[in-house]
Amino acid sequence: MKSAITISAFLSVLAEPVVNAQSGNLNFVANTLGSNMVLQRDVPASIYGYSAVGSSVVTVTFNGNSFDTIASDVLSNTGGYNWKVDLPPTAGGFDQHYLKISSSAGETALLTNVVFGDVFLCGGQSNMQFSVPGEFNADEEITAADNYPNIRLFSVNPQYDIPPPTEPWDDLQAFSLPWSVASSTTVTNPENDWSYLFSAVCWEFGKNTFDISLDGKVPVGLVSSNWGGTFIEAWMPPSALAACGVSSSGTDRAHRVNSDTPRGKNSSLFTPAINTTGNIDPDVSSSLYNSMIYPFRSMKLAGAIWYQGESNVANAAGYPCLQNQMVLSWRVTMGTDFGFLYTQISTWDNGGGSMLADMRNSQFSILALGTPDVGMITAADLGDPTSPYDPIHPRNKMEVGRRMALAGSSVFYGAQGVPFTGPMVESYETFVHPEMGKSVRLTFTQSTCGDGCKIMPAQDCADVSKEKKQGCGEILLNTNRRAVLTIATMESANVVIFTPVEPLFGDISSLSYCQGDYPLMTVYNSLDVPLVPIVVGFE
Repeated sequence: MKSAITISAFLSVLAEPVVNAQSGNLNFVANTLGSNMVLQRDVPASIYGYSAVGSSVVTVTFNGNSFDTIASDVLSNTGGYNWKVDLPPTAGGFDQHYLKISSSAGETALLTNVVFGDVFLCGGQSNMQFSVPGEFNADEEITAADNYPNIRLFSVNPQYDIPPPTEPWDDLQAFSLPWSVASSTTVTNPENDWSYLFSAVCWEFGKNTFDISLDGKVPVGLVSSNWGGTFIEAWMPPSALAACGVSSSGTDRAHRVNSDTPRGKNSSLFTPAINTTGNIDPDVSSSLYNSMIYPFRSMKLAGAIWYQGESNVANAAGYPCLQNQMVLSWRVTMGTDFGFLYTQISTWDNGGGSMLADMRNSQFSILALGTPDVGMITAADLGDPTSPYDPIHPRNKMEVGRRMALAGSSVFYGAQGVPFTGPMVESYETFVHPEMGKSVRLTFTQSTCGDGCKIMPAQDCADVSKEKKQGCGEILLNTNRRAVLTIATMESANVVIFTPVEPLFGDISSLSYCQGDYPLMTVYNSLDVPLVPIVVGFE
């Protein structure tokens, strides 16, 4: 069984044989490119690579036109002399293009079945890495993939047998899936090799984006670059860490309170998550930025989606700065202010305490930082206590992908009036209910309720005791004496009231909505997107 598919194994896919073949993993055409790829539409998409000879003339032929450039005379840190050509902005569509590339040093390459569309990067830890065969309705999803030949897939694979990256690598060193046409084979397991398995969230997001935002008329390229069990610090350059007062010398493993490293008989649904050779260490600050993000610096993107945070729950207070600075640094690296969507973490039995709730609250607070074109969806209501891949890995990735695509219709494509956020609180107050006494009223902005907010009674936590459900995220009205469970009811299309199940004594100090390991959320909008866990305080 192979642990990674090296670049040389797919040289025939990426390019014609090179006359003066280089040693190592270096390709005349960069390893992030290849036949079957999607290039970003409507912008000067870049073709780039490395010549064996410095200052050689490189020619790219595209649509009958030739574009020349001169390779650098400075050796890159992965070998070879880099070159880059920017193609004319090209409209999206299903027309298949080829690119013929040659150099004065005798190197040649041919890329075929290239289309122009929207390219997205999918990053994070194991809930992004979690693959299509493990999700609910996997058989139907796998079969349906054959209907999407204009979605193209690329998946990075961590490399284990090379020195750790102490600086950004110029070129990618390994992938588990080269640029490929989506099919029931490429989203699952060609050649019966587990390392090909493709990210379920990335796939579901891409499929929904193709169908909804793009009306099935513009290709979608999906780049899956993720690693289970990793800290966010590993995905950030030193400058971003420094902006948050974090040392770039390394990440303390002792801070990992919850490991999402796959284990047991079902761990084959993930690409490798544990460093076993002492080389690349995913717990070292900047290591994955250097090896799995920076090599894409010349690739134009329509946006990025992110699912991470489980490994950082012990430092929830510091997370908003870290993620915000990561986004800003990636935009600098890529040279464009692409949109960015992230997922509020889901649920598992964390053994007590408030770390999961604290992390969700911190993730929600990122929006208040005001960085443009950043959006959040929640997975807090998608808990899966019986998941065979451990509860930290819920199987409902279809819904995560659907919500990501809803958010993308607004953040990436500018659609107006899409209530992807779920109900957002406009105002709140305490009042005396004529039957139930002291209660709380929340009014939501009309637009975030869509056609009207609603209560999902099956998920009402008011009658669930802690003895029956450990860590249940009750809706609590808190006083200076005690916390009391509540029942949620809709007063109007955008107003919900929370009334206590027993009389309250003392003034209400706060409303705690779903602040538990397993928050059983009750308030949803018309698109079935929930009100996120919140705490509302009263003076």
